Amino acid sequence: MDPVKLAVLAAGAFFLAFGLAAYRHFYTVLGATAGLAAWMALRETLVQVPGLKEHPGTASLLILVLLVLTGVFFASRFRRLLAFFSGLATGVILSQAVSGFMTAGDLSGAAFGFSRIDSMDILAGMIAGVLFLLFERVFAVLLTSVVGSFLCAWVIGGRWTFLACLLVGLVAQPLVFTRFKPQPSAAGGRDRTGSTTLLAFLLLLTVPSSAAADWTVERINFSTSRVVIAAGWRDGLREGEKYAVVDERGMLVTRLSVGEIYSTSSYSEALSQDTLKKVRSGMRVMVLEEFEFNQALKLGGESRLLEFLDNYPESRRRQEIIEALDENRFRLAELTGTIEAYRGFQRKYPTSRYASAAREREERLAFESARSVGSEEAFRDFLTAYPGTTLISGMAEVQAYLRARKTDKVFAFQDFLAAYPRSSLADEFIPSIDEFELWAERLEFGSDPVQAVRYFAQLGDATAVPFLVGKLNVKALEKEAGRAILMIGKPALSVLMEVLISPLQSVELKDKIAYLIAEMGELSTIPAMRTYVEKEKTQAGREALLMLEEKVAR
Repeated sequence: MDPVKLAVLAAGAFFLAFGLAAYRHFYTVLGATAGLAAWMALRETLVQVPGLKEHPGTASLLILVLLVLTGVFFASRFRRLLAFFSGLATGVILSQAVSGFMTAGDLSGAAFGFSRIDSMDILAGMIAGVLFLLFERVFAVLLTSVVGSFLCAWVIGGRWTFLACLLVGLVAQPLVFTRFKPQPSAAGGRDRTGSTTLLAFLLLLTVPSSAAADWTVERINFSTSRVVIAAGWRDGLREGEKYAVVDERGMLVTRLSVGEIYSTSSYSEALSQDTLKKVRSGMRVMVLEEFEFNQALKLGGESRLLEFLDNYPESRRRQEIIEALDENRFRLAELTGTIEAYRGFQRKYPTSRYASAAREREERLAFESARSVGSEEAFRDFLTAYPGTTLISGMAEVQAYLRARKTDKVFAFQDFLAAYPRSSLADEFIPSIDEFELWAERLEFGSDPVQAVRYFAQLGDATAVPFLVGKLNVKALEKEAGRAILMIGKPALSVLMEVLISPLQSVELKDKIAYLIAEMGELSTIPAMRTYVEKEKTQAGREALLMLEEKVAR
């Protein structure tokens, strides 16, 4: 969207919402707007004054400030007169609006204009002007709403825009005024309101933002072999400086130097006919250094970045290129991904901002290498090379890890994790622990506990025995749980013996445990079984002991 129209639309929206709250600044804004209008009308002529021509952008900005301040001064001196003319303008606009609505049935920004003013409009305006002086505070809402609606209708156009905006302003302004009602200042002087800041921001919006827009090729003058650049009033072009002409794909078309600078257009130095044929109207023109900077960052190759630093040693973008070069080198080390690559990066670029990251990556790779070897010697070498590492606390942790790894049972993993909860070595144990706990939860609360019992049987991990023993008292799971304990085998004996001698367990459960111990046929369990039979004197216990002794005798 045209930045000037965007600024006008913002001004219209401001008047519709904050007109009444900011009415005490209205004539200041009106004067500033008049100054802005005078600047837009006179800037082309004023910047041609000798001494200003060489700096059109700066001169244009200073003239803008001068005219705006002058407009503000005169607005404050002739406030009552302006109030009458404000009412006059309001009456004229409303008269045109009513006339256009009655005749056309709709209303748009095109319905307003000086050529359409007639005697009735002027009469209505004069009445409105007098009424405005008599009832200024009442008519302030109407005035600011009309101004805001007029500005919005001029930008948006279309049916009903003016009337819709006018209704919005008449409804919104009293509500907004209640929220932004001026409060007495602490010093008892002038009132405070947030509308002052909003007005200042609005003035900034009215400065055409096209100053930041790109230069473009206006046309090609083949008779003088020069390119005409549409520079407008913007400052920045410099005679003799190198510029790049870029096509719609962002590719370089040609390089050129500016020969002459004017307020609205500038001319390149003479170019060859072959070069002129490559250039078309509308192509973007930018400082060559800026173009090559963007290209260097886009392509990202080390050679291209170094070439930019060589070509522009005093560039203000030098630090950005250095940072991009540093990042590019580190990314290359990452792509290689070896201990040697990270060590080489630190050796070549010790002051790099990525030096610490490279050391961390190197240390992590060395740690993973020691873990893959899985020996005390490998970990000892790692601790020697990286004495300040935070990945492991020392050899005691390493030895506990190797024991758990050798045991390869969940209870060993859990014991290690309990002893070293923050250890990096525990990472490989956590998935096994999590899966085990998931199946334990399914065994207790799942819809198919039989599947969980069979999983533990296949796992063969004695860590599951306490869970399986608990299911021996569940009739539907008794046989499956017993088979699972037998499949786990001798590693389950320690848990079974604890249950057998426990005074807290029922005799019925102990008889079942005695049977399972007998099925395993382990000689070392006979004394405990005889003690149990002598104490409890159950038939099932005696049969289990007899079966155990027969198995051992064989």
